[in-house]
Amino acid sequence: MEWARAQRVSRWRFLTAVSAVQLAFLLYHLGSQSLWLDEVTSFDVARGSWGGMVAFFRSLPEQHPFYYLLLRAWLVSFGTSDAALRLLSVLPAVAGVWALFFLVERLRDRQTAAVAAVLMAFAPYWLYYGQEGRMYALLGFLTVFNAYWFLVFLDEGSRGARTTYVISAMCGVYTHLLFWFALFAQLVFVALRDWPRRGALLRVAKVQALVALAYLPWAALLVTRRPEAQSWKGAAHVLFGLPYTLLRFSLGYSEVLANAGWKATVPQLLAGNAALLAIALPCFGALAVVGGWQLWRARPQGWFVWCGLAVPMAAALLASPVVILVGERYLMVSFPFYVSLLAAGFMGMFRAGRRGRAAGAVVAALYVLVISRALADYYFNPAFGKEQWREVAQFVHAHEERTDVIVVHAGFVLSAFARYYGTGDHPRVRPSTDVDLATLRDADRVWLVLAHTEPDDIYGSLLVGSHQIVIDRLFPHESGIRVLCLERRKHLSA
Repeated sequence: MEWARAQRVSRWRFLTAVSAVQLAFLLYHLGSQSLWLDEVTSFDVARGSWGGMVAFFRSLPEQHPFYYLLLRAWLVSFGTSDAALRLLSVLPAVAGVWALFFLVERLRDRQTAAVAAVLMAFAPYWLYYGQEGRMYALLGFLTVFNAYWFLVFLDEGSRGARTTYVISAMCGVYTHLLFWFALFAQLVFVALRDWPRRGALLRVAKVQALVALAYLPWAALLVTRRPEAQSWKGAAHVLFGLPYTLLRFSLGYSEVLANAGWKATVPQLLAGNAALLAIALPCFGALAVVGGWQLWRARPQGWFVWCGLAVPMAAALLASPVVILVGERYLMVSFPFYVSLLAAGFMGMFRAGRRGRAAGAVVAALYVLVISRALADYYFNPAFGKEQWREVAQFVHAHEERTDVIVVHAGFVLSAFARYYGTGDHPRVRPSTDVDLATLRDADRVWLVLAHTEPDDIYGSLLVGSHQIVIDRLFPHESGIRVLCLERRKHLSA
């Protein structure tokens, strides 16, 4: 008993120490960068009226309500600053590491669990979403938490485990659509583990049917709304989707920087980052191969990790002919299992004798080198960052004149600009969908704020005959924001 108590104390001390360092990373410069478009959407929906929230979900039912409801209560308590909005994601980012530790400990052993916890706590991908005002950190936490209680329910069948599993599953499916793929992965695991017996499979299916019953109202919204054309996605998105997802799982977003139209410049991106990829690919590839073999041998527990990683990816790929679901954000449900795969790879190397330990030491050194580079760029490289709406607003304020007309591309990005520029009701600030071209041609100066545009969607070409560009500034972070100022040619000659 004394030994067990000492083990519990050691476990809690370890997790507390990891969480303290991770929390420092998560809180560092939390509010220093502007909110990007989707984060502003989170804020607008959470802080808007209840009627506006209902209208939002009726028009976009693929956006699920659980995160937004949590955020609504959170902002009331903690304020509406950029940092306050993102702070909600910090909590599940920390809790997700604890949940993964207990999940991997149950599947493997405490040493592998400790490695998995460290890898996840400081993964650039996980830190990124732990600092973003969106639902993805919550989705990752619920995936791991639900997976743990699934195993407890499967092994013990207690009422408490079943209740916790069902509640966490309901929270998950009302957080993001792809949580259903995580539940499907659990069914696949039970089918593989027990084939041809079906008792446990039917038991899990019955419990998941309760979740499906609770989801029916939202499912009705989804099936009665025709999916919109995803012009920003396409065959290239599906083709590169899974390799791109694994790249971001491994390196985060501060490496292999991609801007708008990146799918057309993949060879150039790869060539420009050849040195980094020459280190990263063998490192992560070796861990994945060794970890995959270790998990395959450790059946059936190891199969659970394989199912959690591969089934959501395969399901997203198969669903893409109907609506494209392949995306590194959406596949957050696979990320904890990717981390578990890497952790199994590290432990497999270090437990494989002298040669294995030597190889493990080399891979570990390369891993630390790559992750340190990614984190240094994430926190300190000025070339990296979220969309620069604060800088855009400051730039326009610094150069505008009282009679200028400011046009923001499309109404859905107006809120992002208006958050930092000032009120969105300003008569000089208009979305491009509400522009009177004759009025613009009569204006002495027109500002065009271009964001999330297609290559042929730069509506400034409509003013070429009457105006001349006098300011052209690109704010390149993420998808990029281009700011143009055009003056009427007659005004210039005068």
